[in-house]
Amino acid sequence: MSSRFRAAVLLLTSTSVLSGCPKPQVASRTTFRVDTPDARAERGALKPKVDALSKDAEALLHAQDELVWKHWTGGTGADLGKTYAGHEALLSRDSIQRVDRLRALSVDARDLRALTYLKSYLVGEYLARQTAEVSEAIANLEASMSFSAEGHDHPYRELDRLLLSEPSLAKRHALYAASLPSVNRLNESLNRRNEKVTALLRELGYPSNEAFGVELRQADLSALSAAAEEVIHRTSVAYTQLLALRAKTRLQASVLQLQRADLPRLFRAPDVDRFFPKAQLLPRALETLKGMGFDLAALKNIHLDVKDSPRKSSRALTLPVAVPGDIRVSLRLTGGARDQRTLFHELGHALHDGLTSEPRFELAQLGNGTVAEVFAYLFEDLVDDRLWLEQNAGLPGAEREEYLAGANAQRLYLLRRVSGRLLYQVMRERLPEGDPGKGLYALLLKRVDTLPLTPADEARYLVDADELYPAADTFRAALIAVQLEAQLRTRFGVTWWNRKEAGAFLRGLFASGDSLTPDELARAFGDPGLRPEVMVNRLLGSLRFDPTPPPPSAHPPLPLNPPDGGAPAAADAGAP
Repeated sequence: MSSRFRAAVLLLTSTSVLSGCPKPQVASRTTFRVDTPDARAERGALKPKVDALSKDAEALLHAQDELVWKHWTGGTGADLGKTYAGHEALLSRDSIQRVDRLRALSVDARDLRALTYLKSYLVGEYLARQTAEVSEAIANLEASMSFSAEGHDHPYRELDRLLLSEPSLAKRHALYAASLPSVNRLNESLNRRNEKVTALLRELGYPSNEAFGVELRQADLSALSAAAEEVIHRTSVAYTQLLALRAKTRLQASVLQLQRADLPRLFRAPDVDRFFPKAQLLPRALETLKGMGFDLAALKNIHLDVKDSPRKSSRALTLPVAVPGDIRVSLRLTGGARDQRTLFHELGHALHDGLTSEPRFELAQLGNGTVAEVFAYLFEDLVDDRLWLEQNAGLPGAEREEYLAGANAQRLYLLRRVSGRLLYQVMRERLPEGDPGKGLYALLLKRVDTLPLTPADEARYLVDADELYPAADTFRAALIAVQLEAQLRTRFGVTWWNRKEAGAFLRGLFASGDSLTPDELARAFGDPGLRPEVMVNRLLGSLRFDPTPPPPSAHPPLPLNPPDGGAPAAADAGAP
């Protein structure tokens, strides 16, 4: 689990998007004012009060992280609600307005960016607390729901695991169809929370959910949607070919028999877990990092807990308790390629947090989570690198190639899916009032999965909607990580992880902490910004399918311009 998840996220609810999304971040619209004597006087009066709010936020996060760490590693009880006692003034509309006013008066670029990050953190916490009751109800509902298929009852939360493990095509379809009543029940609660979030944002002065989403994700959502559209369009021919091939070879079925319920199993990577024994996972990772000059044993600020304990959570976690002085990683390793990827992912977070030289709390800990995920994905993707596997895992040639083919097929499937989710999240907010988005969802789902829709598919239009565009972060992080890896290959060779010069290059990027936007990070390592073609070309080349996209008329791009009065593109929140 990413270090960008705050303490309240981890324990209050597992389904709340507001509570379960990365820490709030801002790339806000900015009005630069003339630095008049009156403005300086007002700024001088506000600054001590806002500084106190920042220190209060830092103390609250520290207390929550300590509590979460004890709960995560030792199974102790954790009542996060108690941590908010004494911080009521911090998480209020008055505090948000005070920070926003000082931000409007700021003329220093670093101050401006720090204040936008702080404001967005406060807005996110305010929304989470104001919707806590309905979010908890959703979490309880999801945990308690079950469905019956072929005479057996199943917990709703087990659906994805069941679809992945069930070998029978007919039984997968029956399981998925039987979940429809549960999805409909969940939709009712999700709709209530969506309405409450919208009302709260209007009370805070945002003209639309998109206006806050622009700030939260530090993104031009129209430009990101166009990039997602490009990914779907350019990969459509290859994906269609891949779908037919894998249906035949992996499921012994015709593509005409497939439903969406088959996709998780269809794109499951081959089992190569015996090449990733538990005892070798950590030594391999540490040795790889040493090749870049990162000696975790010498980094006393990064604490790695890999002890086995029956009370310890099985989920991985990196907590930036104090950046950069106290970074903690919790893992329960059992062996397998997935554990190796998870270990590298968390170490990417830990290095990013632990090697920053950014002294300001807001810029070190409250920036956009996309940047942190770029480094986590960069290291995680080593497990899918042919040369790293050859050097470190000892996979025989034929088995290695089969594994890589499966990994790249899965990556293409997931990339198209997150692209579709991003398009849906952006375009749904731009629909006319009263349109729930079911028609839009069906249209996009047909394009992304290229399969006929079932009633159980169409019903997921709210389950897959997600509030406030979390797909924007996942989409950008995956693409920018591949761009960074391409730069490392060009600069330091195809086995860049064996070069200390590559580590020094990464240290320079880590130094900025959370202060950079995703586009600024790309420019810092040598790219002009987001470049979807790097990922697309690599995937199409590795899969060896027809890279020719269909003619534009086959799938005309959907309209992406915001409606009148919608949110503008994200403006610079002030250079760090």
